Amino acid sequence: MEQSTMFKDGIIAIAVYVLLGFLTLLVPIVGLVTFFFAAVPLALFTYRYSWKSGAVALSGAFLLFFLLAGPVSLLSIFLNGITGIIIGELYRQKKSAFGVFAGSALSTIGGILALYLGAIIFLNVNPVEEIQTAMTESVEQTEELFGVTQDQEEALAPMLGFIDELTVIAPALIVMFGTGIALFIQLVIARFLKKRKLPYAPFPPLREWSLPKSFFWYYLLTFVFLFAQPEPGTTFYTVGANLTPVLEAAMFIQGVTFLFFFFHMKKLNKIIPILITVFALLLPIFLPIIRILGIIDLGFDLRKRLNSQN
Repeated sequence: MEQSTMFKDGIIAIAVYVLLGFLTLLVPIVGLVTFFFAAVPLALFTYRYSWKSGAVALSGAFLLFFLLAGPVSLLSIFLNGITGIIIGELYRQKKSAFGVFAGSALSTIGGILALYLGAIIFLNVNPVEEIQTAMTESVEQTEELFGVTQDQEEALAPMLGFIDELTVIAPALIVMFGTGIALFIQLVIARFLKKRKLPYAPFPPLREWSLPKSFFWYYLLTFVFLFAQPEPGTTFYTVGANLTPVLEAAMFIQGVTFLFFFFHMKKLNKIIPILITVFALLLPIFLPIIRILGIIDLGFDLRKRLNSQN
Protein backbone atom coordinates (compact mmCIF):
# COMPACT_ATOMS: atom_id res chain seq x y z
CA MET A 1 0.00 0.00 0.00
CA GLU A 2 2.78 2.41 0.92
CA GLN A 3 4.62 1.71 -2.34
CA SER A 4 1.50 2.38 -4.40
CA THR A 5 0.85 5.59 -2.47
CA MET A 6 4.42 6.73 -3.03
CA PHE A 7 4.15 5.90 -6.72
CA LYS A 8 0.92 7.87 -7.04
CA ASP A 9 2.36 10.84 -5.15
CA GLY A 10 5.47 10.69 -7.33
CA ILE A 11 3.42 10.81 -10.53
CA ILE A 12 1.49 13.80 -9.21
CA ALA A 13 4.70 15.58 -8.17
CA ILE A 14 6.24 15.00 -11.61
CA ALA A 15 3.12 16.17 -13.43
CA VAL A 16 2.76 19.35 -11.37
CA TYR A 17 6.48 20.13 -11.64
CA VAL A 18 6.51 19.71 -15.43
CA LEU A 19 3.33 21.78 -15.79
CA LEU A 20 4.75 24.62 -13.72
CA GLY A 21 8.01 24.31 -15.62
CA PHE A 22 6.22 24.79 -18.92
CA LEU A 23 4.34 27.80 -17.59
CA THR A 24 7.65 29.26 -16.45
CA LEU A 25 9.22 28.83 -19.87
CA LEU A 26 6.26 29.72 -22.08
CA VAL A 27 4.39 32.45 -20.19
CA PRO A 28 6.91 35.19 -19.28
CA ILE A 29 4.94 37.21 -16.73
CA VAL A 30 3.25 34.23 -15.09
CA GLY A 31 6.57 32.41 -15.25
CA LEU A 32 8.12 34.85 -12.79
CA VAL A 33 5.73 33.45 -10.20
CA THR A 34 5.53 29.80 -11.24
CA PHE A 35 9.32 29.53 -11.26
CA PHE A 36 9.39 29.76 -7.46
CA PHE A 37 6.43 27.39 -7.07
CA ALA A 38 7.80 24.69 -9.38
CA ALA A 39 10.07 23.33 -6.65
CA VAL A 40 7.16 22.83 -4.23
CA PRO A 41 5.86 19.42 -5.46
CA LEU A 42 9.35 17.91 -5.44
CA ALA A 43 10.10 19.40 -2.03
CA LEU A 44 6.89 18.04 -0.50
CA PHE A 45 7.46 14.64 -2.08
CA THR A 46 11.03 14.56 -0.76
CA TYR A 47 9.90 15.72 2.67
CA ARG A 48 7.57 12.76 2.87
CA TYR A 49 9.66 10.01 1.27
CA SER A 50 13.39 11.06 1.44
CA TRP A 51 15.84 12.53 -1.03
CA LYS A 52 16.32 9.23 -2.86
CA SER A 53 12.66 9.14 -3.83
CA GLY A 54 12.85 12.82 -4.69
CA ALA A 55 15.84 12.18 -6.95
CA VAL A 56 13.91 9.44 -8.77
CA ALA A 57 10.97 11.80 -9.24
CA LEU A 58 13.28 14.54 -10.51
CA SER A 59 14.84 12.09 -12.98
CA GLY A 60 11.39 11.20 -14.28
CA ALA A 61 10.46 14.86 -14.52
CA PHE A 62 13.68 15.64 -16.37
CA LEU A 63 13.11 12.83 -18.88
CA LEU A 64 9.56 13.97 -19.59
CA PHE A 65 10.54 17.64 -19.62
CA PHE A 66 13.49 16.97 -21.93
CA LEU A 67 11.37 15.01 -24.40
CA LEU A 68 8.82 17.82 -24.55
CA ALA A 69 10.99 20.93 -24.26
CA GLY A 70 14.52 19.84 -25.15
CA PRO A 71 17.70 21.16 -23.51
CA VAL A 72 15.92 24.27 -22.23
CA SER A 73 14.44 22.01 -19.54
CA LEU A 74 17.86 22.04 -17.88
CA LEU A 75 17.19 25.61 -16.76
CA SER A 76 14.33 24.47 -14.56
CA ILE A 77 16.05 21.29 -13.35
CA PHE A 78 19.21 23.04 -12.19
CA LEU A 79 17.63 26.21 -10.81
CA ASN A 80 14.67 24.88 -8.84
CA GLY A 81 14.35 21.11 -9.21
CA ILE A 82 17.48 20.11 -7.32
CA THR A 83 16.99 22.99 -4.89
CA GLY A 84 13.48 21.76 -4.09
CA ILE A 85 14.78 18.29 -3.25
CA ILE A 86 17.53 19.67 -1.02
CA ILE A 87 15.12 21.95 0.84
CA GLY A 88 12.64 19.10 1.31
CA GLU A 89 15.33 16.76 2.62
CA LEU A 90 16.86 19.31 4.99
CA TYR A 91 13.46 20.19 6.41
CA ARG A 92 12.80 16.45 6.71
CA GLN A 93 15.99 16.17 8.78
CA LYS A 94 14.67 18.98 11.01
CA LYS A 95 17.49 21.36 10.16
CA SER A 96 17.22 25.00 11.20
CA ALA A 97 15.87 27.53 8.71
CA PHE A 98 19.32 29.00 8.18
CA GLY A 99 20.79 25.53 7.76
CA VAL A 100 18.22 24.82 5.06
CA PHE A 101 18.97 28.18 3.49
CA ALA A 102 22.70 27.45 3.38
CA GLY A 103 22.08 24.15 1.60
CA SER A 104 19.57 25.59 -0.86
CA ALA A 105 21.78 28.59 -1.63
CA LEU A 106 24.78 26.37 -2.37
CA SER A 107 22.59 24.19 -4.56
CA THR A 108 21.21 27.11 -6.55
CA ILE A 109 24.60 28.76 -6.96
CA GLY A 110 26.01 25.42 -8.09
CA GLY A 111 23.16 25.06 -10.58
CA ILE A 112 23.81 28.50 -12.05
CA LEU A 113 27.52 27.70 -12.35
CA ALA A 114 26.72 24.40 -14.06
CA LEU A 115 24.48 26.16 -16.58
CA TYR A 116 27.08 28.89 -17.11
CA LEU A 117 29.92 26.45 -17.72
CA GLY A 118 27.68 24.24 -19.85
CA ALA A 119 26.83 27.18 -22.11
CA ILE A 120 30.52 27.94 -22.58
CA ILE A 121 31.68 24.35 -23.10
CA PHE A 122 28.83 22.90 -25.16
CA LEU A 123 27.35 25.94 -26.88
CA ASN A 124 30.48 28.07 -27.11
CA VAL A 125 28.45 30.95 -25.70
CA ASN A 126 29.48 33.10 -22.76
CA PRO A 127 26.22 34.31 -21.14
CA VAL A 128 27.93 37.24 -19.41
CA GLU A 129 29.47 38.49 -22.64
CA GLU A 130 26.09 38.14 -24.37
CA ILE A 131 24.49 40.24 -21.64
CA GLN A 132 27.27 42.81 -21.99
CA THR A 133 26.69 43.04 -25.72
CA ALA A 134 22.92 43.39 -25.33
CA MET A 135 23.25 46.10 -22.67
CA THR A 136 25.84 48.03 -24.68
CA GLU A 137 23.68 47.91 -27.80
CA SER A 138 20.68 49.08 -25.78
CA VAL A 139 22.60 52.10 -24.47
CA GLU A 140 23.92 52.92 -27.94
CA GLN A 141 20.45 52.69 -29.48
CA THR A 142 19.08 54.98 -26.80
CA GLU A 143 21.82 57.51 -27.50
CA GLU A 144 21.12 57.40 -31.24
CA LEU A 145 17.36 57.64 -30.81
CA PHE A 146 17.15 60.48 -28.31
CA GLY A 147 20.55 62.11 -28.56
CA VAL A 148 22.76 62.59 -25.54
CA THR A 149 24.11 65.81 -24.11
CA GLN A 150 27.43 66.16 -22.34
CA ASP A 151 25.75 66.01 -18.94
CA GLN A 152 23.81 62.90 -19.93
CA GLU A 153 26.99 61.22 -21.13
CA GLU A 154 28.53 61.80 -17.73
CA ALA A 155 25.41 60.36 -16.10
CA LEU A 156 25.69 57.26 -18.30
CA ALA A 157 29.35 56.73 -17.43
CA PRO A 158 28.63 54.64 -14.29
CA MET A 159 26.28 52.42 -16.29
CA LEU A 160 28.87 51.88 -19.01
CA GLY A 161 31.49 51.19 -16.36
CA PHE A 162 29.21 48.59 -14.78
CA ILE A 163 28.72 46.91 -18.15
CA ASP A 164 32.47 46.76 -18.70
CA GLU A 165 32.94 45.21 -15.25
CA LEU A 166 30.33 42.47 -15.73
CA THR A 167 32.86 39.83 -16.69
CA VAL A 168 34.92 40.71 -13.62
CA ILE A 169 32.10 40.66 -11.07
CA ALA A 170 30.23 37.72 -12.60
CA PRO A 171 31.03 35.46 -9.59
CA ALA A 172 29.54 38.02 -7.18
CA LEU A 173 26.42 38.37 -9.32
CA ILE A 174 26.01 34.60 -9.45
CA VAL A 175 26.32 34.34 -5.66
CA MET A 176 23.81 37.13 -4.98
CA PHE A 177 21.39 35.97 -7.67
CA GLY A 178 21.56 32.35 -6.53
CA THR A 179 21.15 33.30 -2.89
CA GLY A 180 18.09 35.39 -3.65
CA ILE A 181 16.47 32.63 -5.70
CA ALA A 182 17.13 30.08 -2.96
CA LEU A 183 15.61 32.32 -0.28
CA PHE A 184 12.39 32.91 -2.21
CA ILE A 185 12.02 29.22 -3.08
CA GLN A 186 12.53 28.27 0.56
CA LEU A 187 9.95 30.80 1.73
CA VAL A 188 7.40 29.44 -0.74
CA ILE A 189 8.06 25.83 0.30
CA ALA A 190 7.89 26.75 3.99
CA ARG A 191 4.51 28.34 3.37
CA PHE A 192 3.18 25.09 1.91
CA LEU A 193 4.59 23.08 4.81
CA LYS A 194 2.84 25.42 7.21
CA LYS A 195 -0.48 25.15 5.36
CA ARG A 196 -0.24 21.36 5.52
CA LYS A 197 0.65 21.59 9.22
CA LEU A 198 3.89 19.69 8.66
CA PRO A 199 6.64 20.31 11.22
CA TYR A 200 9.50 22.52 10.07
CA ALA A 201 11.85 25.14 11.50
CA PRO A 202 10.70 28.62 10.42
CA PHE A 203 12.95 31.64 10.10
CA PRO A 204 13.13 33.73 13.26
CA PRO A 205 11.67 37.27 13.11
CA LEU A 206 13.73 39.59 10.93
CA ARG A 207 14.65 41.69 13.96
CA GLU A 208 16.56 38.69 15.36
CA TRP A 209 18.67 38.12 12.26
CA SER A 210 22.34 38.98 12.51
CA LEU A 211 25.43 38.12 10.54
CA PRO A 212 28.43 36.47 12.20
CA LYS A 213 30.86 39.03 13.62
CA SER A 214 33.49 37.81 11.16
CA PHE A 215 31.61 39.57 8.34
CA PHE A 216 32.57 42.89 9.90
CA TRP A 217 36.26 42.01 9.66
CA TYR A 218 35.87 40.68 6.12
CA TYR A 219 34.27 43.96 5.12
CA LEU A 220 36.93 46.02 6.86
CA LEU A 221 39.78 44.06 5.27
CA THR A 222 38.18 44.33 1.84
CA PHE A 223 37.78 48.08 2.26
CA VAL A 224 41.43 48.47 3.26
CA PHE A 225 42.45 46.19 0.42
CA LEU A 226 40.60 48.26 -2.19
CA PHE A 227 41.96 51.47 -0.68
CA ALA A 228 45.35 50.28 -1.92
CA GLN A 229 43.90 50.46 -5.46
CA PRO A 230 45.05 47.15 -6.98
CA GLU A 231 45.72 47.18 -10.70
CA PRO A 232 42.67 46.25 -12.85
CA GLY A 233 43.05 42.81 -14.36
CA THR A 234 45.08 41.42 -11.49
CA THR A 235 43.89 38.64 -9.20
CA PHE A 236 43.76 41.01 -6.24
CA TYR A 237 41.54 43.40 -8.17
CA THR A 238 39.17 40.62 -9.23
CA VAL A 239 38.88 39.25 -5.69
CA GLY A 240 38.22 42.71 -4.27
CA ALA A 241 35.72 43.59 -6.99
CA ASN A 242 33.71 40.45 -6.20
CA LEU A 243 33.89 40.62 -2.42
CA THR A 244 32.81 44.26 -2.27
CA PRO A 245 29.25 43.96 -3.66
CA VAL A 246 28.58 40.74 -1.75
CA LEU A 247 29.71 42.22 1.57
CA GLU A 248 27.94 45.51 0.89
CA ALA A 249 24.72 43.60 0.29
CA ALA A 250 25.31 41.67 3.52
CA MET A 251 25.83 44.88 5.49
CA PHE A 252 22.69 46.36 3.98
CA ILE A 253 20.71 43.34 5.17
CA GLN A 254 22.31 43.72 8.60
CA GLY A 255 21.21 47.35 8.63
CA VAL A 256 17.66 46.42 7.66
CA THR A 257 17.43 43.84 10.44
CA PHE A 258 18.67 46.46 12.89
CA LEU A 259 15.89 48.80 11.78
CA PHE A 260 13.33 46.11 12.55
CA PHE A 261 14.99 45.49 15.91
CA PHE A 262 15.05 49.18 16.81
CA PHE A 263 11.43 49.91 15.92
CA HIS A 264 10.30 46.75 17.70
CA MET A 265 12.27 47.77 20.78
CA LYS A 266 10.59 51.19 20.68
CA LYS A 267 7.22 49.45 20.20
CA LEU A 268 6.59 51.34 16.97
CA ASN A 269 4.68 50.07 13.96
CA LYS A 270 6.74 47.61 11.89
CA ILE A 271 5.47 49.23 8.72
CA ILE A 272 8.00 52.02 9.34
CA PRO A 273 11.16 49.92 8.77
CA ILE A 274 9.43 48.30 5.79
CA LEU A 275 8.79 51.70 4.23
CA ILE A 276 12.34 52.84 4.99
CA THR A 277 13.75 49.74 3.31
CA VAL A 278 11.56 50.12 0.22
CA PHE A 279 12.43 53.82 0.05
CA ALA A 280 16.15 53.03 0.20
CA LEU A 281 15.84 50.41 -2.55
CA LEU A 282 13.96 52.82 -4.79
CA LEU A 283 16.45 55.62 -4.13
CA PRO A 284 19.87 53.91 -3.96
CA ILE A 285 21.48 57.11 -2.73
CA PHE A 286 20.20 56.13 0.73
CA LEU A 287 21.58 52.58 0.62
CA PRO A 288 24.93 53.58 2.18
CA ILE A 289 23.13 55.00 5.22
CA ILE A 290 21.49 51.67 6.02
CA ARG A 291 24.72 49.85 5.19
CA ILE A 292 26.68 52.03 7.63
CA LEU A 293 24.02 51.32 10.24
CA GLY A 294 24.57 47.61 9.67
CA ILE A 295 28.34 48.00 9.98
CA ILE A 296 27.99 49.86 13.29
CA ASP A 297 25.50 47.31 14.60
CA LEU A 298 27.68 44.34 13.69
CA GLY A 299 31.04 45.83 14.58
CA PHE A 300 30.10 47.52 17.85
CA ASP A 301 27.30 45.28 19.16
CA LEU A 302 24.81 48.12 18.92
CA ARG A 303 21.83 45.91 19.76
CA LYS A 304 23.43 44.65 22.96
CA ARG A 305 24.22 48.20 24.00
CA LEU A 306 20.66 49.32 23.39
CA ASN A 307 19.25 46.30 25.19
CA SER A 308 21.47 46.98 28.19
CA GLN A 309 20.02 50.48 28.47
CA ASN A 310 16.45 49.19 28.72
